[in-house]
Amino acid sequence: MKYPNISDRVKAAIFDSLIIIFALFIVSDLLLRFSEVSGDIKLIIFILVFFLYDPIAVAFFGGTVGHHINKIKVVREDNHNKNIFILSAILRFAVKALLGWLSFLTINSSETKRAIHDIISGSVVVFKED
Repeated sequence: MKYPNISDRVKAAIFDSLIIIFALFIVSDLLLRFSEVSGDIKLIIFILVFFLYDPIAVAFFGGTVGHHINKIKVVREDNHNKNIFILSAILRFAVKALLGWLSFLTINSSETKRAIHDIISGSVVVFKED
């Protein structure tokens, strides 16, 4: 099996960053139209868009929009036919967010091209089968 290299994964991450920025811009613009929206509601919406986009997309759809555009998906290490569980996806995202680009250091040293966040969460990124 051929696994995506670091450039495939960085392209997906950059695309997803653009999607999150665009989504936050749209949400911000919509919230400005409503003067009665509390700060708590704004914070919840921000958390949903920024912090849950990746874990929800990975757990329920096998990857984010960036992953799908680049024809890659995130699957369980022990079963490449199944998505990872939501708690694993949250852990994966948290480690990736905490380590930033450092998380990708292990990709070239691993036969399966797993990043640190993949190793910790029990996931592996593979090319989609056509």
